[in-house]
Amino acid sequence: MRLKVIFLLLLPLFAAQEPAHKPSDKIDKDELSAYLAKQAGCEGEEVEPVYFWSVEQFDFLGRGYDQAVVVASTCMTGTAGPDVHSVFTRDEKGELKELKIQEVNLEHRVLFGNANSTFRIEDGLLVDVYHDTSDRDEPLVIKYKWDPAKEQFTAISVIAAKPYKTSYDCDKAEKAQDETAQAICYVETLADLDVELAETYKAYLQGLAADSRKAAIEEQRNWIAQRNKDCVIYKWWVGCLEEKYKARIAELKKRIDERKGSASPQPAT
Repeated sequence: MRLKVIFLLLLPLFAAQEPAHKPSDKIDKDELSAYLAKQAGCEGEEVEPVYFWSVEQFDFLGRGYDQAVVVASTCMTGTAGPDVHSVFTRDEKGELKELKIQEVNLEHRVLFGNANSTFRIEDGLLVDVYHDTSDRDEPLVIKYKWDPAKEQFTAISVIAAKPYKTSYDCDKAEKAQDETAQAICYVETLADLDVELAETYKAYLQGLAADSRKAAIEEQRNWIAQRNKDCVIYKWWVGCLEEKYKARIAELKKRIDERKGSASPQPAT
């Protein structure tokens, strides 16, 4: 009788130690929201602590049950876009566990302005697709495959945008940390306008007297400095730079035409 009473008293303790989840249990948004809010210190926030951009399920580990692929924003990010790009599974106790994703270092910078990324699943691979505040479609795409030996997602493919031809050396612009010049290299419309401006500027310089040529060179340098100041590489910078280039090209072409007109022989009266 005494042993029965002790067992009954201990029964609630055994029950309390039962895990809330099994490793194979599906990971839902409510559980993720509570987990991410706690991790970010967003608990008790009046606004929505976690906003989900996407949640997908896929069995990357080959265990017969899915992991959760999550892109979300917590209270820590504000309006900057998602700050959570993670894949979650459950450990042997059924608790959430974030899987490691290899960090990829690019040889050259290819994203400009406000850059964000999202996940998608393709042919069993985890694909990280990047966008920025340019007019380019998917300037950076990284594909990952789960590596059980390393216990992480390992990059197997990196497709990064390539620079276009400009009037200057894009590598030198990167070394000089000239963000505007770097950004122009990776947007085709801007790179084309830069080449056109260089050709127009060269034609404008031809035939100028020494003093006028010196003033024109200084004027162009001031234009570049003002261009960089007015078109900060953040939002709407592509349109800003396009307007600057087109206006400058039109201005120089007008001066060339006026010079040609003044040099033409006047008809006899």
